[in-house]
Amino acid sequence: MKNDAKQRGNEPKLALESKGNLNGGNGANGDLDGPGGLGSVILRFLPLIMVILIAGYLASKTIARPIPGAMNLTAAALIPVSYEGRIQPLDSLARNELLIMSKRTVFTSDWLRPAQVRDWTGLARKLVADGKASAPSPGRRLWSLLSPDERKTVENIAAIDESSPQQQVAMLRLLNAALDDEGRIRRQARDAARMRQLDPEAASQRINDADLRFHAPADFAAIKVGDELQDAIEKLQKWDARNVGDTTIKQPLTRPQVVDLNRKLLSKAFPDHLKADKAVMEPAMVWLMDVFADQERANTHRIFRIEHDRVLELLGLEHRPNSLRYAIDEFMPKMQDLDREANIARKVSSKERDAYQNGLVDLASNLMRFMALAQYDRPYWVPPPTLKDDWKNFEEIATASRETGQVNPDAQTVMRFLQAYNDGDVKKFNDEVATHYARISVGFGEDAARAKFETFFNRFDVFYHLTVLYVFVFLLIMASWLLFSFPEWALALRRSGFWILTMLVVVHGWGLISRMYLMDRPWVFVTNLYASAVFVGFTGIIVALLVERVQKLGLSTAVACVIGFITGIVA
Repeated sequence: MKNDAKQRGNEPKLALESKGNLNGGNGANGDLDGPGGLGSVILRFLPLIMVILIAGYLASKTIARPIPGAMNLTAAALIPVSYEGRIQPLDSLARNELLIMSKRTVFTSDWLRPAQVRDWTGLARKLVADGKASAPSPGRRLWSLLSPDERKTVENIAAIDESSPQQQVAMLRLLNAALDDEGRIRRQARDAARMRQLDPEAASQRINDADLRFHAPADFAAIKVGDELQDAIEKLQKWDARNVGDTTIKQPLTRPQVVDLNRKLLSKAFPDHLKADKAVMEPAMVWLMDVFADQERANTHRIFRIEHDRVLELLGLEHRPNSLRYAIDEFMPKMQDLDREANIARKVSSKERDAYQNGLVDLASNLMRFMALAQYDRPYWVPPPTLKDDWKNFEEIATASRETGQVNPDAQTVMRFLQAYNDGDVKKFNDEVATHYARISVGFGEDAARAKFETFFNRFDVFYHLTVLYVFVFLLIMASWLLFSFPEWALALRRSGFWILTMLVVVHGWGLISRMYLMDRPWVFVTNLYASAVFVGFTGIIVALLVERVQKLGLSTAVACVIGFITGIVA
């Protein structure tokens, strides 16, 4: 009897131990490894681990990533200029202007870029070999389009094991020039007119356009192309075969579209040396330098965002749902129509304009901004003799030089590095950029330091990363609610979200203080609509965090994330 009672007395204890083992050792739903096990350790340190990981992610975004290419555009981006009432680096000017025109701070380049060339010397050797062969091939076709000097450049690269940055720039320029059928024809017509003292129209009539096209059918017969490329080639063949006086046949492709076609054909012809099937995204500085130094190239960049169908119809453009961006070259023939319609739209009050009229006015305004950059009306490049004076643009410097007979050395340096960029002279460009920046740093050290920090701030893009991380924390809180059956895991996720959000608020505050420093307005948090959105989000998140410290349900943390995300999108 005593043994039976003892056995019955142990039954509840055994049942509890069994239940505890099933649920994680100590009866808690979330402890999967028992007290002191791996699960408990992970849950205990999960907030710290996640905060460290997020901090590492943000720190990785502060690492400088140079702009690809032999031309040191990374250094050029630091150069301070005066624009819209404050000193700012070229990097900010490029980003802001492109953002206004294109609604983003990068652009898609239709041209062959340095990163798309896999093997410089191998490509050069292939071109030399194909150029001297008798069988038709894309390499022979490309070789025939090069001038004697350009062929010599390719032969020099083919004769060495590793090409220099200057040689790479030279080869890339001649490749792009060969791919630009229309531009090459224009240049040759212009040169012929100068040499023969004829007008451009008479000179161009002596050039057989079809012979100058890169996409010659015979040379590309062995290259397998898709239906889309084949259709484009057939349209261009029909265009080349037309009677020059026949106005019923319209040019089927714009110049950027022809360059895109030729680039894809070149990539298919040299798959071992090139990777250029798709256009690449380039930073705004590449676009801005083309605007300053190579307007012919800049006119081919598709950076003008046009959304309204009637505006597209007016300009004779096709609707591109995946891009909505167009180049000046694509609607140059319709520029007078745009100017006429935009002037009519401007006479209507801004509150009474419809979407079509707003689209016209916006596009016309963006074109004026573009031309102001291309014609050097903006920005103000040249620093004054003293800190109290105003910066000058090139027209003002030229006027002063004519009056005094003295040449401004800073203006000369700027013009030299812009000309070097146009000429493709790597060493001269890099040297002149370094010289100009050193001069600014000596005479205007505070402005140069602020411009350098602003360039870092732009590339960090702190508020974009904060917006993404607010979404991440929101998902953590959602996950904690879904795991209500595992209270220890739910608690760990809520704590992780809270402390990550606390760190993000600190970074958010640093971003606000950084903007005040850049705008040179100490403790003025709200300077424009952008700053107001960022500040409202900052204060809203702080309030929500304080509430969360009392409530501890995750709800306030989730609300804070929503506030941060919305204000980030608005900003």
